[in-house]
Amino acid sequence: MAPQYVYVAAEHTFLRDRVAPVANFVTEVKNGERLRVLEHQTRFYKVKAPNGRVGWIEELYVVNQGEMDKFDALRKEYANTPPLAKAILEETSYLHDAPGLQAPHYYLLHANDKLDMLERASVPRRESTLAMMQREQDVKEGKTPPPVPMEDYWLVRDAKGRTGWVRGSALVPDVPNSVLVLAPSERMIGAYLFRQVKDPKSDAPDHMVPEYVAVFAPYQGGLPYDFDEIRVFTWDVPGHQYETAYSVHHIEGFFPVTVGHEKFGQDTDPVFSFQISKNPQIALNPQTGRVNPGPTITVKYRMEGVIARQIEGPTVLSPQPEGQNGAHRGRFRRSRKLGRKH
Repeated sequence: MAPQYVYVAAEHTFLRDRVAPVANFVTEVKNGERLRVLEHQTRFYKVKAPNGRVGWIEELYVVNQGEMDKFDALRKEYANTPPLAKAILEETSYLHDAPGLQAPHYYLLHANDKLDMLERASVPRRESTLAMMQREQDVKEGKTPPPVPMEDYWLVRDAKGRTGWVRGSALVPDVPNSVLVLAPSERMIGAYLFRQVKDPKSDAPDHMVPEYVAVFAPYQGGLPYDFDEIRVFTWDVPGHQYETAYSVHHIEGFFPVTVGHEKFGQDTDPVFSFQISKNPQIALNPQTGRVNPGPTITVKYRMEGVIARQIEGPTVLSPQPEGQNGAHRGRFRRSRKLGRKH
C-alpha cells in the first residue's frame, strides 16, 4: 500500500505521545513539513516526522493530500502566468486554495515577502453576529437588508513559485515609500516603472530615480472593475521629490496595465496603456467572485518629458446617468495635467 501523507499547515506545533487531555510533546513540526501517516483516528493522525520521531497531531493543524493537490494544481496552472502587478505582503498571511478565510490554507508567507499578483476575486466578508442578526430581522420585517459587504482576494505567487489566495488588504504595491505617501488616503493597487531619471543629489542607486504609472481603486471590495484612477509619478530633479505629472479619474479600468517604449519619428518615448470594457453591463459573477470585462478597448499614452499625451483609445465615453450629486460616473470622464518637461 502506498504511503499516505499530511502536510503541516500551522506555523508550528508539536506531536504528542498520545491522544489524551494530558500528553507529552514528542517533537516540533513546522509549516510546510510533510508527515507520513501511520494511523488515523477521529480528529487525529499518528504520523512520522521528517526527523523520524512518531506522535499524534490534530487534523486542525494539517492539510491532507487532496487539499495539497489543489495547491500543486494552482502552482502548475499559473507557473508561467505574467503578473498583473507586483506587491509586498504587509503582514504574515496564509495562502488559501480558494478565495476566502474559510478555504483551506497551507503555505505561510511572511511580512515583506514580494509577490506576483495574478488574479482578483471577491467573496462576502464575514459579518459580526450583531450584523447578521440585524440582517435576519430586516428580512423578517419585510425590509430590504443592506448589501452584503464584499472582500477582495488576490491569487499570488511568491519567489518559490508557491501559489494561492490572500486578502487584498494585506498587499501593498512594490514601490518606494516616497511614492506610496503621495496618496496616503487612497488604495494603490499596482505601480509600473516606465523610466529612470538621473538626479545626482538623490539617494537612489547610481542616482537613477524610477518613475511610475500607478493605478488606484476605492477601499471597497467586489467592484466590477479593477481600478478607477491612474496617476503618473515623475521625479522633479530641481526639487528632488516626486510629483503627480498626470492623472485620469473616474474610469472603469481593467488589467493588464502595460509599460514600454516606442519610436516616434526620431524620438523613443515611454508609453503605457490600460483596458476599458465595451460591455455596458459589467457585474461581479456571484458564483466565482470574478469579473469578466468581455471585449476591451486599449487606452494608450505617450510620455513626452513629463507630459502624457493620449495616442490610442476613446477620450470620452458616454457617461452613465447622473447620481444624486449631479456628477457623471463615466467609463472615462476627465483628466488633469501638471508638470513640465525634464
